[in-house]
Amino acid sequence: MHILRCLPLLLLVAPACSAPAADEDDPTERNSQIVGGSKASAHEEAALINMLNSAGYQVSACSGSVIAPKVVLTAGHCVDGVAGFQVIAPYTASGKQTARSKRWSSYDWKDVYGSSVDPTLHDVGLIMLDTPITLGKWPKVRSKPIAFGQKAVNIGRINNGSFSSTDLFVSKPITMLDGKGYGYPFDYYSTEVIQSGDSGGPVEVPGTFEIIAVNSGAGGGTQVLARVDLLWGWIDEQVKANGGWPTPDGGGDPGGTPGDADGDGVGDGSDLCSKTPEGAPVWTAGEWIGCAGGQVRDGGGGADSDGDGIPDARDRCGASAGGAPVWPYGEWMGCAAGQNRD
Repeated sequence: MHILRCLPLLLLVAPACSAPAADEDDPTERNSQIVGGSKASAHEEAALINMLNSAGYQVSACSGSVIAPKVVLTAGHCVDGVAGFQVIAPYTASGKQTARSKRWSSYDWKDVYGSSVDPTLHDVGLIMLDTPITLGKWPKVRSKPIAFGQKAVNIGRINNGSFSSTDLFVSKPITMLDGKGYGYPFDYYSTEVIQSGDSGGPVEVPGTFEIIAVNSGAGGGTQVLARVDLLWGWIDEQVKANGGWPTPDGGGDPGGTPGDADGDGVGDGSDLCSKTPEGAPVWTAGEWIGCAGGQVRDGGGGADSDGDGIPDARDRCGASAGGAPVWPYGEWMGCAAGQNRD
């Protein structure tokens, strides 16, 4: 299966990913680019992302969502290597708000200058704003997956094939399937409604403002949507390091905030020491998150098949030799000397 990245819309260049309408419940059939979409004016978090060159001129465009006063969620391929950003939130309670930035982060996305989605990478990125954007109603970033077969909506800036520099649009609900069964283990999979310019826009549970993924790529009538629950720990860490969440519950979805089995204040999904003594002070950011003084990382936050202290969900080398020193962060997380990423 060949899925194209819905590349950032280059100015004066026609959109690259599009398809005619069909049955939304069959991911093998074609669907249209947010055809008949309605204006996303109820979504304060919806954001237009204009990518800037080093001289400050706009060269391309994506979509995104404001998840915290100084953090915007989008696709990894919308931020990698970009010199600067203008972020516009057109529907906030106080009216249109605009902020700029030259800082971004992606979990593991590396632009290989190709047009295809890389199924071995998470296409998720964050933009850290110079000045805050304030919403009257904040979205929730899902820390747990939705049930496969549940419906969700895409938000982007192209409606009926027309690109907008002022508005975003929300699609009709579309069935979400497990991308793993189609060769994309870090994504949801559905019929195609996104195209260039819609990249990075939020995918939400209808009527809840809960973000489950970001628009990643499309082609041949299907699309893949990069899941955010798989990177909840990383997103949480980045937000807390850049001004923090706007709400006390840490941005997690209602009823789905990560569990905290050892009561250390760090959600199980990102806790690297899952048996911290109750009440002990712990690291709340960095490579030892959830660990107290004297503890050894036990791979908490998920299974650790090769016993290297890196949860499988983050481990780039799933068969490191037992006891071997490994990279605890970055592109080669979990890999020992001489190993190749698998």
